[in-house]
Amino acid sequence: MALRLVRKSTSLARPSYLEFNLETILRENRFPEYQMLYRVMHASRAAGLDNDAKGECVWDLWKKTGEELGVRVREGLRKGVTRALTVLGSGFLNYHSAGNDKLRSALEDGELSAQEYYQELMRLMYRFLFIITVEERNLVFEHLPVTEQTNAELHAKHTLYEKGYSLRRLLARSARYSTAAQYGDLWEGIKIVFRLLGGEETPANNPLDLPVLGGLFNAGQCPHLDTCGLSNARLLEAMYCLRWTVDGNARTLIDYKNMGSEELGSVYESLLELVPQLDLPRRLFDIESSAGNTRKTTGSYYTNASLVECLIKSNLDPLVENITDEQKILSITVIDPACGSGHFLLAAARRLADRLTFLRANDK
Repeated sequence: MALRLVRKSTSLARPSYLEFNLETILRENRFPEYQMLYRVMHASRAAGLDNDAKGECVWDLWKKTGEELGVRVREGLRKGVTRALTVLGSGFLNYHSAGNDKLRSALEDGELSAQEYYQELMRLMYRFLFIITVEERNLVFEHLPVTEQTNAELHAKHTLYEKGYSLRRLLARSARYSTAAQYGDLWEGIKIVFRLLGGEETPANNPLDLPVLGGLFNAGQCPHLDTCGLSNARLLEAMYCLRWTVDGNARTLIDYKNMGSEELGSVYESLLELVPQLDLPRRLFDIESSAGNTRKTTGSYYTNASLVECLIKSNLDPLVENITDEQKILSITVIDPACGSGHFLLAAARRLADRLTFLRANDK
Protein backbone atom coordinates (compact mmCIF):
# COMPACT_ATOMS: atom_id res chain seq x y z
CA MET A 1 0.00 0.00 0.00
CA ALA A 2 1.41 3.37 -1.02
CA LEU A 3 0.43 6.98 -0.44
CA ARG A 4 1.24 9.43 -3.21
CA LEU A 5 1.33 13.20 -3.32
CA VAL A 6 0.72 13.89 -7.01
CA ARG A 7 1.66 17.18 -8.63
CA LYS A 8 -0.09 18.44 -11.74
CA SER A 9 2.51 18.43 -14.48
CA THR A 10 2.54 18.83 -18.25
CA SER A 11 5.73 16.84 -18.55
CA LEU A 12 5.57 13.45 -20.21
CA ALA A 13 9.26 12.77 -19.72
CA ARG A 14 8.67 11.48 -16.20
CA PRO A 15 5.80 11.36 -13.68
CA SER A 16 5.67 13.99 -10.92
CA TYR A 17 4.77 12.61 -7.51
CA LEU A 18 6.15 11.80 -4.06
CA GLU A 19 5.39 8.31 -2.77
CA PHE A 20 5.47 6.75 0.70
CA ASN A 21 5.29 2.97 1.12
CA LEU A 22 2.91 2.68 4.07
CA GLU A 23 3.18 -1.09 4.31
CA THR A 24 6.96 -1.00 4.68
CA ILE A 25 6.91 1.94 7.11
CA LEU A 26 4.39 0.24 9.43
CA ARG A 27 5.64 -3.33 9.12
CA GLU A 28 9.27 -2.44 9.77
CA ASN A 29 8.52 0.29 12.34
CA ARG A 30 10.43 2.97 10.44
CA PHE A 31 9.67 5.86 12.76
CA PRO A 32 11.93 8.45 11.01
CA GLU A 33 10.13 7.80 7.72
CA TYR A 34 6.78 8.04 9.50
CA GLN A 35 7.85 11.43 10.87
CA MET A 36 8.74 12.54 7.36
CA LEU A 37 5.38 11.30 6.07
CA TYR A 38 3.53 13.25 8.76
CA ARG A 39 5.50 16.42 8.15
CA VAL A 40 5.15 16.29 4.38
CA MET A 41 1.46 15.37 4.26
CA HIS A 42 0.19 17.64 7.04
CA ALA A 43 -2.71 19.86 5.94
CA SER A 44 -0.76 23.01 6.77
CA ARG A 45 1.57 22.27 3.84
CA ALA A 46 -1.23 23.19 1.44
CA ALA A 47 -1.60 26.69 2.89
CA GLY A 48 -1.43 29.23 0.10
CA LEU A 49 -3.33 27.17 -2.46
CA ASP A 50 -6.73 28.41 -3.60
CA ASN A 51 -9.73 26.30 -4.60
CA ASP A 52 -8.23 25.68 -8.05
CA ALA A 53 -4.99 24.41 -6.51
CA LYS A 54 -3.14 27.51 -7.73
CA GLY A 55 -0.78 29.70 -5.81
CA GLU A 56 2.43 28.80 -4.00
CA CYS A 57 2.62 26.63 -0.90
CA VAL A 58 5.33 24.86 1.05
CA TRP A 59 5.25 21.93 -1.39
CA ASP A 60 6.18 24.31 -4.22
CA LEU A 61 9.12 25.71 -2.26
CA TRP A 62 10.31 22.20 -1.45
CA LYS A 63 10.01 21.20 -5.10
CA LYS A 64 12.24 24.09 -6.19
CA THR A 65 14.79 23.22 -3.53
CA GLY A 66 14.64 19.55 -4.58
CA GLU A 67 15.28 20.45 -8.22
CA GLU A 68 18.36 22.44 -7.25
CA LEU A 69 19.59 19.60 -5.05
CA GLY A 70 18.87 17.13 -7.86
CA VAL A 71 21.18 19.04 -10.18
CA ARG A 72 23.97 18.85 -7.60
CA VAL A 73 23.36 15.15 -6.98
CA ARG A 74 23.38 14.47 -10.73
CA GLU A 75 26.69 16.26 -11.10
CA GLY A 76 27.97 14.30 -8.10
CA LEU A 77 26.91 11.06 -9.77
CA ARG A 78 28.83 11.98 -12.92
CA LYS A 79 31.95 12.65 -10.88
CA GLY A 80 31.39 9.45 -8.91
CA VAL A 81 31.12 7.30 -12.03
CA THR A 82 34.25 8.92 -13.47
CA ARG A 83 36.14 8.32 -10.24
CA ALA A 84 34.91 4.72 -10.07
CA LEU A 85 36.23 4.08 -13.59
CA THR A 86 39.71 5.28 -12.66
CA VAL A 87 39.68 3.25 -9.44
CA LEU A 88 38.69 0.07 -11.27
CA GLY A 89 41.03 0.76 -14.20
CA SER A 90 44.05 1.04 -11.91
CA GLY A 91 42.77 -1.72 -9.64
CA PHE A 92 42.77 -4.33 -12.40
CA LEU A 93 46.26 -3.26 -13.51
CA ASN A 94 47.68 -3.70 -10.00
CA TYR A 95 46.07 -6.95 -8.84
CA HIS A 96 48.15 -10.13 -9.01
CA SER A 97 46.50 -13.13 -10.67
CA ALA A 98 46.86 -15.06 -13.91
CA GLY A 99 44.03 -13.12 -15.52
CA ASN A 100 45.54 -9.78 -14.56
CA ASP A 101 48.92 -10.87 -15.96
CA LYS A 102 47.22 -11.59 -19.29
CA LEU A 103 45.52 -8.20 -19.19
CA ARG A 104 48.81 -6.38 -18.64
CA SER A 105 50.50 -8.42 -21.38
CA ALA A 106 47.69 -7.65 -23.84
CA LEU A 107 48.02 -3.92 -23.12
CA GLU A 108 51.83 -3.99 -23.39
CA ASP A 109 51.82 -5.95 -26.67
CA GLY A 110 49.16 -3.76 -28.25
CA GLU A 111 46.71 -6.66 -28.49
CA LEU A 112 44.36 -4.56 -26.35
CA SER A 113 44.37 -0.79 -26.85
CA ALA A 114 43.74 1.75 -24.12
CA GLN A 115 40.42 2.64 -25.76
CA GLU A 116 39.32 -1.00 -25.88
CA TYR A 117 40.27 -1.38 -22.22
CA TYR A 118 38.19 1.70 -21.44
CA GLN A 119 35.24 0.23 -23.37
CA GLU A 120 35.35 -2.89 -21.19
CA LEU A 121 35.48 -0.73 -18.06
CA MET A 122 32.45 1.24 -19.25
CA ARG A 123 30.49 -1.96 -19.89
CA LEU A 124 31.41 -3.10 -16.39
CA MET A 125 30.16 0.25 -15.08
CA TYR A 126 26.86 -0.18 -16.95
CA ARG A 127 26.53 -3.64 -15.39
CA PHE A 128 26.96 -2.14 -11.93
CA LEU A 129 24.47 0.67 -12.57
CA PHE A 130 21.92 -1.78 -13.98
CA ILE A 131 22.16 -4.20 -11.05
CA ILE A 132 22.07 -1.41 -8.44
CA THR A 133 18.97 0.08 -10.08
CA VAL A 134 16.99 -3.16 -10.33
CA GLU A 135 17.96 -4.11 -6.78
CA GLU A 136 16.76 -0.79 -5.39
CA ARG A 137 13.48 -1.18 -7.29
CA ASN A 138 13.07 -4.82 -6.14
CA LEU A 139 12.93 -6.09 -9.72
CA VAL A 140 15.65 -8.75 -9.57
CA PHE A 141 13.24 -11.64 -9.07
CA GLU A 142 10.25 -10.39 -11.05
CA HIS A 143 10.87 -12.92 -13.82
CA LEU A 144 9.31 -15.93 -12.07
CA PRO A 145 5.89 -16.16 -10.38
CA VAL A 146 6.07 -17.64 -6.89
CA THR A 147 3.71 -20.50 -6.05
CA GLU A 148 3.08 -22.18 -2.72
CA GLN A 149 5.08 -25.22 -3.82
CA THR A 150 8.17 -23.25 -4.76
CA ASN A 151 7.88 -20.42 -2.26
CA ALA A 152 10.21 -21.87 0.41
CA GLU A 153 12.89 -22.92 -2.08
CA LEU A 154 12.84 -19.60 -3.95
CA HIS A 155 12.87 -17.65 -0.70
CA ALA A 156 16.05 -19.45 0.31
CA LYS A 157 17.68 -18.64 -3.04
CA HIS A 158 16.64 -15.01 -2.89
CA THR A 159 17.94 -14.69 0.66
CA LEU A 160 21.24 -16.23 -0.41
CA TYR A 161 21.54 -13.66 -3.19
CA GLU A 162 20.70 -10.73 -0.91
CA LYS A 163 23.10 -11.70 1.86
CA GLY A 164 25.95 -13.19 -0.16
CA TYR A 165 26.02 -11.80 -3.70
CA SER A 166 23.98 -8.61 -4.15
CA LEU A 167 25.57 -5.20 -4.65
CA ARG A 168 23.17 -3.78 -2.07
CA ARG A 169 24.96 -5.68 0.69
CA LEU A 170 28.11 -3.68 -0.11
CA LEU A 171 26.42 -0.35 0.57
CA ALA A 172 27.28 -0.16 4.28
CA ARG A 173 30.74 -1.68 3.75
CA SER A 174 31.58 0.85 1.05
CA ALA A 175 31.06 3.70 3.53
CA ARG A 176 33.87 2.35 5.71
CA TYR A 177 36.14 0.59 3.23
CA SER A 178 39.83 0.21 4.03
CA THR A 179 42.67 0.55 1.53
CA ALA A 180 44.32 -2.41 3.26
CA ALA A 181 41.61 -4.88 2.19
CA GLN A 182 43.57 -6.74 -0.46
CA TYR A 183 41.52 -9.95 -0.57
CA GLY A 184 39.53 -10.47 -3.75
CA ASP A 185 36.54 -12.54 -2.64
CA LEU A 186 33.90 -9.83 -3.19
CA TRP A 187 34.76 -9.46 -6.87
CA GLU A 188 34.75 -13.23 -7.35
CA GLY A 189 31.19 -13.33 -6.00
CA ILE A 190 30.10 -10.58 -8.39
CA LYS A 191 31.58 -12.51 -11.32
CA ILE A 192 29.31 -15.41 -10.41
CA VAL A 193 26.32 -13.05 -10.69
CA PHE A 194 27.57 -11.86 -14.09
CA ARG A 195 27.86 -15.44 -15.36
CA LEU A 196 24.35 -16.30 -14.20
CA LEU A 197 22.83 -13.16 -15.74
CA GLY A 198 24.77 -13.83 -18.93
CA GLY A 199 23.40 -17.37 -19.22
CA GLU A 200 26.75 -19.11 -18.93
CA GLU A 201 25.32 -21.53 -16.36
CA THR A 202 22.50 -24.01 -16.90
CA PRO A 203 19.25 -23.54 -14.91
CA ALA A 204 20.24 -26.48 -12.74
CA ASN A 205 23.43 -24.62 -11.77
CA ASN A 206 21.61 -21.39 -10.90
CA PRO A 207 21.49 -21.42 -7.09
CA LEU A 208 20.44 -17.77 -6.94
CA ASP A 209 17.36 -17.96 -9.20
CA LEU A 210 18.67 -15.07 -11.33
CA PRO A 211 17.13 -14.45 -14.76
CA VAL A 212 19.14 -14.99 -17.93
CA LEU A 213 19.49 -11.54 -19.49
CA GLY A 214 22.40 -11.93 -21.90
CA GLY A 215 23.23 -8.72 -23.74
CA LEU A 216 25.40 -6.57 -21.48
CA PHE A 217 26.22 -9.63 -19.35
CA ASN A 218 27.40 -11.87 -22.19
CA ALA A 219 30.95 -13.16 -21.76
CA GLY A 220 32.12 -11.33 -24.88
CA GLN A 221 31.31 -7.92 -23.42
CA CYS A 222 34.18 -7.87 -20.89
CA PRO A 223 36.41 -10.78 -21.98
CA HIS A 224 39.52 -9.53 -20.18
CA LEU A 225 37.97 -8.15 -17.00
CA ASP A 226 35.83 -11.25 -16.43
CA THR A 227 39.00 -13.31 -16.02
CA CYS A 228 40.81 -10.79 -13.79
CA GLY A 229 40.95 -10.42 -10.04
CA LEU A 230 40.24 -7.24 -8.06
CA SER A 231 40.96 -6.34 -4.46
CA ASN A 232 38.12 -5.70 -2.04
CA ALA A 233 39.59 -2.28 -1.34
CA ARG A 234 39.31 -1.11 -4.96
CA LEU A 235 35.87 -2.66 -5.42
CA LEU A 236 34.46 -1.06 -2.27
CA GLU A 237 36.01 2.28 -3.19
CA ALA A 238 34.29 2.09 -6.58
CA MET A 239 31.01 1.17 -4.88
CA TYR A 240 31.40 4.16 -2.58
CA CYS A 241 31.80 6.45 -5.61
CA LEU A 242 28.65 4.99 -7.19
CA ARG A 243 26.45 5.03 -4.09
CA TRP A 244 27.32 8.32 -2.38
CA THR A 245 27.80 11.96 -3.36
CA VAL A 246 29.85 14.21 -1.11
CA ASP A 247 29.28 17.96 -0.83
CA GLY A 248 31.64 19.43 1.75
CA ASN A 249 31.08 17.47 4.95
CA ALA A 250 27.66 16.21 3.84
CA ARG A 251 27.33 12.76 2.33
CA THR A 252 24.16 11.94 0.39
CA LEU A 253 23.00 8.48 -0.69
CA ILE A 254 22.16 8.40 -4.40
CA ASP A 255 18.52 7.41 -4.94
CA TYR A 256 18.63 4.84 -7.76
CA LYS A 257 15.11 3.69 -6.96
CA ASN A 258 13.54 6.91 -8.22
CA MET A 259 16.21 7.93 -10.71
CA GLY A 260 14.79 8.62 -14.16
CA SER A 261 16.18 8.17 -17.65
CA GLU A 262 17.31 11.81 -17.67
CA GLU A 263 19.84 11.27 -14.89
CA LEU A 264 21.16 8.00 -16.31
CA GLY A 265 21.26 9.54 -19.79
CA SER A 266 23.37 12.45 -18.58
CA VAL A 267 25.83 9.99 -17.02
CA TYR A 268 26.01 8.01 -20.26
CA GLU A 269 26.68 11.19 -22.25
CA SER A 270 29.40 12.35 -19.86
CA LEU A 271 31.26 9.04 -20.23
CA LEU A 272 31.42 9.51 -24.00
CA GLU A 273 33.36 12.75 -23.50
CA LEU A 274 36.23 10.99 -21.73
CA VAL A 275 39.44 9.64 -23.25
CA PRO A 276 41.59 7.03 -21.44
CA GLN A 277 45.15 7.73 -20.33
CA LEU A 278 47.27 4.66 -19.58
CA ASP A 279 50.61 4.53 -17.74
CA LEU A 280 51.62 0.87 -17.81
CA PRO A 281 55.05 1.18 -16.08
CA ARG A 282 53.33 2.77 -13.06
CA ARG A 283 50.17 0.68 -13.54
CA LEU A 284 47.94 3.73 -13.50
CA PHE A 285 44.74 4.40 -15.42
CA ASP A 286 43.09 7.79 -15.79
CA ILE A 287 40.49 9.44 -18.00
CA GLU A 288 40.06 13.03 -19.10
CA SER A 289 37.93 15.08 -21.44
CA SER A 290 39.57 15.65 -24.82
CA ALA A 291 38.81 16.77 -28.37
CA GLY A 292 37.87 13.96 -30.74
CA ASN A 293 36.14 11.97 -28.01
CA THR A 294 33.50 9.33 -28.69
CA ARG A 295 30.64 11.73 -28.12
CA LYS A 296 31.83 14.10 -30.86
CA THR A 297 32.95 11.46 -33.36
CA THR A 298 29.69 9.48 -33.11
CA GLY A 299 27.32 12.44 -32.71
CA SER A 300 25.91 11.04 -29.47
CA TYR A 301 23.93 13.79 -27.76
CA TYR A 302 21.26 13.51 -25.12
CA THR A 303 17.70 14.65 -25.91
CA ASN A 304 16.55 16.99 -23.13
CA ALA A 305 13.02 17.00 -21.72
CA SER A 306 11.85 20.18 -23.49
CA LEU A 307 12.72 18.76 -26.90
CA VAL A 308 11.02 15.48 -26.03
CA GLU A 309 7.83 17.39 -25.21
CA CYS A 310 7.94 19.16 -28.58
CA LEU A 311 8.42 15.89 -30.45
CA ILE A 312 5.54 14.25 -28.63
CA LYS A 313 3.17 17.14 -29.27
CA SER A 314 4.06 17.47 -32.96
CA ASN A 315 4.28 13.78 -33.87
CA LEU A 316 2.27 11.64 -31.47
CA ASP A 317 -0.53 13.91 -30.23
CA PRO A 318 -2.12 14.44 -33.68
CA LEU A 319 -2.16 10.66 -34.14
CA VAL A 320 -3.83 9.66 -30.87
CA GLU A 321 -6.09 12.58 -29.90
CA ASN A 322 -8.93 11.49 -32.21
CA ILE A 323 -8.63 7.73 -31.62
CA THR A 324 -11.57 6.30 -29.64
CA ASP A 325 -10.76 2.59 -29.97
CA GLU A 326 -8.62 1.07 -27.21
CA GLN A 327 -7.21 -1.62 -29.50
CA LYS A 328 -5.95 0.99 -31.95
CA ILE A 329 -4.08 2.70 -29.14
CA LEU A 330 -2.57 -0.62 -28.06
CA SER A 331 -1.52 -1.43 -31.62
CA ILE A 332 0.52 1.76 -32.13
CA THR A 333 4.24 1.14 -32.53
CA VAL A 334 6.78 3.85 -31.73
CA ILE A 335 10.30 3.62 -33.13
CA ASP A 336 13.29 5.73 -32.10
CA PRO A 337 16.21 4.84 -34.43
CA ALA A 338 18.64 6.88 -32.33
CA CYS A 339 17.51 5.50 -28.97
CA GLY A 340 20.00 6.05 -26.18
CA SER A 341 18.52 6.08 -22.69
CA GLY A 342 14.97 5.75 -24.05
CA HIS A 343 13.82 9.21 -22.97
CA PHE A 344 11.62 9.72 -26.03
CA LEU A 345 10.21 6.19 -25.93
CA LEU A 346 9.27 6.51 -22.26
CA ALA A 347 7.49 9.80 -22.91
CA ALA A 348 5.64 8.25 -25.86
CA ALA A 349 4.58 5.28 -23.72
CA ARG A 350 3.23 7.61 -21.03
CA ARG A 351 1.31 9.63 -23.63
CA LEU A 352 -0.30 6.46 -25.02
CA ALA A 353 -1.08 5.31 -21.47
CA ASP A 354 -2.75 8.64 -20.72
CA ARG A 355 -4.96 8.31 -23.78
CA LEU A 356 -5.80 4.68 -22.99
CA THR A 357 -6.70 5.61 -19.41
CA PHE A 358 -8.96 8.40 -20.67
CA LEU A 359 -10.79 6.03 -23.03
CA ARG A 360 -11.29 3.35 -20.39
CA ALA A 361 -12.50 5.89 -17.83
CA ASN A 362 -15.12 7.21 -20.24
CA ASP A 363 -16.32 3.70 -21.07
CA LYS A 364 -17.42 3.13 -17.46
